[in-house]
Amino acid sequence: MKTVIVLFYALVASFLLHAEEPNRDRLIADARQALLDKQISLPGDVRAEVHRQYKYIFVEFHDANEPAILARLYFDTQGNRYPLIDEAITNQRESVPPIVQTGDLSKLSKETLWDKVQDLASKEVPDNFLLFHVTSEFLMRYPDDPRRWEAEYHWFQYTPFMDEVLLKRFFSEIEAAPDASAGLKKTVAEWAVVFSMTPEQHAAMQSKMEAERVKKRSEELAPTTRAKVGENAPDFAGETLSGEKVSLSGEKGKVVLVNFFATWCWPCVKEMPHLEKEVFQKYKDRKDFKLIVISVDQEVAELEKFRKEKGLSFVIVPDPKQEIYGRYAESYIPRNFIIGKDGKVKLASIGYAESYFSEIVQMIQSELEK
Repeated sequence: MKTVIVLFYALVASFLLHAEEPNRDRLIADARQALLDKQISLPGDVRAEVHRQYKYIFVEFHDANEPAILARLYFDTQGNRYPLIDEAITNQRESVPPIVQTGDLSKLSKETLWDKVQDLASKEVPDNFLLFHVTSEFLMRYPDDPRRWEAEYHWFQYTPFMDEVLLKRFFSEIEAAPDASAGLKKTVAEWAVVFSMTPEQHAAMQSKMEAERVKKRSEELAPTTRAKVGENAPDFAGETLSGEKVSLSGEKGKVVLVNFFATWCWPCVKEMPHLEKEVFQKYKDRKDFKLIVISVDQEVAELEKFRKEKGLSFVIVPDPKQEIYGRYAESYIPRNFIIGKDGKVKLASIGYAESYFSEIVQMIQSELEK
């Protein structure tokens, strides 16, 4: 009898959840029209699917002969379409997670489903799309479970797009919920502060966070650094692209910034304009400073082309066999080494972030003032 009652309430809950949902055929028609308006064409033989994911409904168009998604459009539970059209899936032909395709997700028990939510959320790089599906399934099936707040937090983090109205409502609900944990309330309060920031404040916060991340990563990778802070910097000699001789010993008594980079390294390339403007142009006329930029690229012939394309004035020393680099590090670029007037390494950094690079420039200035 107890089982029958439970099933009855489950059916009632399901009915209430879906009773107000818009007509399936209308959603598909609206989605097709939206694609036409955006001049996104679909092949003649397509299969349309309508899925409910907690507070969203989305319409997907699949190739009739393949599981790949050709396009996905999002609606709220009243049938109002959000402006986003997932064209990335059109380009990448991304497939729905297998557990969703097979319907096995709906067969998981409550606790197994919750374990899956926690397992996915705990990963350093979670499967965002799968976590979105799993949290949606939990929230739709168990809307009164006390753990729904944590599930909804993960759902908002990994939803395909951020609805500001829904998010602010969620912040308010969490704050007022007696069964939401203190830890979750604190986390959500921090998120609320972020969403109240101006674009300038948000950009500054992001820059600071990126710098902290790069610094932390630099500390973690410190064992790969061979030229240690406080030790004498290893001497080296090389030639610039124009054949000019360069050596560290030849710059004795100067503050020297040695930079290692490669043209195929995205953070390195991002750092180059800052090296040009904030270091080379600022200090090029000083007799007590030298910038030595060393490339570990294998294709030396491409370096002069790269230098001209990026508008770089400083010279580059090719090190294709990594003979110089090998004295300073085992792996990872970009790297910067500040060498003081006494020939000792003052700073050894790995990676690039704009505000972190500003700290490097500040240290150069500090060393020059000694």
